[in-house]
Amino acid sequence: MKTFLFLFLSFISTLVVGQSTVNSVPNPKENGGRSYVSNPDQILDADNAGLIDNICAEIEAQDSFQVAFVILQSIGTEVPKDFAGRLFNKWGIGHAGRDDGLLVLFVMDQRRVEFETGYGTETVLTDYASVQLQQESMIPYFKSGDYSQGLLSGAQAIQISLSGQTVDRFEAQSLEEEEIRLEQEHVIESQNNTRSLIITLIVWHAVGLILFLIALVIARFRNDPYDKYNTIKYFGVWIWAVLFPITHIFVVIFAKKLKQRYRDMIRFSGRTDEIMRKLSEEDEDEYLNRGQVTEELVKSVDYDVWITETSDDVLVLAYRPLFSKYSTCPKCHFKTYYKVYDRTVIMATYTSSGKGERKHECANCKHVDLKTYRIPRLNSKTRSSSSSGWSGSSGGSFSGGGSFGGGSSGGGGGGSSW
Repeated sequence: MKTFLFLFLSFISTLVVGQSTVNSVPNPKENGGRSYVSNPDQILDADNAGLIDNICAEIEAQDSFQVAFVILQSIGTEVPKDFAGRLFNKWGIGHAGRDDGLLVLFVMDQRRVEFETGYGTETVLTDYASVQLQQESMIPYFKSGDYSQGLLSGAQAIQISLSGQTVDRFEAQSLEEEEIRLEQEHVIESQNNTRSLIITLIVWHAVGLILFLIALVIARFRNDPYDKYNTIKYFGVWIWAVLFPITHIFVVIFAKKLKQRYRDMIRFSGRTDEIMRKLSEEDEDEYLNRGQVTEELVKSVDYDVWITETSDDVLVLAYRPLFSKYSTCPKCHFKTYYKVYDRTVIMATYTSSGKGERKHECANCKHVDLKTYRIPRLNSKTRSSSSSGWSGSSGGSFSGGGSFGGGSSGGGGGGSSW
């Protein structure tokens, strides 16, 4: 109900206030303006707008970075990350050649704050640091409805991050209270996560044991020892050993011994009913062809050979591991085909695609398959930690207008919602 009410009120307010576009947002530096804050919908109160302006002016004077704040009621259905990237380049935030700009975009109806950075700014304020700053210094205030204080707190934190100053610039008491609150929330969340983890582990332990018991029952009712072996094998006991190495180690040991027992069980000839004997690794090669011998050499398949005393009947059984780097060769059809390498021949860039080369070879028949493939060009939107990237110009390729310094966006930054 609260969510519906919020969406309804947001919709009504959007109709009244209107939706901002990149072209309609007032540039605070046009017509000789000296401000760094664009606040057309008056969401930010005048006092805090002045304080943020002063902070941005100090940042540019002391550290050369250009920071702009844009506070809007709505941008319609546009993605804040896309909007911020285009507005950044339109205004040219930052200095040309250094690309040391930062745009802070606040969108009320989407409950979103977005940082857009130039390449020069990214070296100091990384994507991860951007989101962390938002979560620690801005979002707590936004959640309580104190947007002006949240934006001011963000400006103060940005100044500290860009200048390397200590946190003495913050109000110590306010920070301490916020840290205590966050720590309490962290403790509660950790307790809930621990409880959920314990329950999950118990359930998975039970599932693993039940499945193993089912496999034992199925194996018991199979007549052929080879079928018994595969029943235990494909149950995948090793998975439980990886997930729960302490409690399931005994199950794994038992399953391993059981598989070996099935593998060594006495067999009878299907033609003469004679008892068969299992040959040693050295003697069995006489009854294997070249491909099978190669499979054993590369350990993609292990063979057991059983013969009758009169050698009238020969039984060859293949035991394959669950996982192997070898696959079936398309030419000789033995499991001796593997990838020799997969390498980049030409690196992909933001402007052109690259080329890769992949080679496969068969250890048995020496068949070689060499193929080249195209590597897609890099996409600048993957640089952003935001859920939505910017599909416009990549950093350095566009010099914006306006009255800032002519900088360009690097596509970095990050965003947070509340």
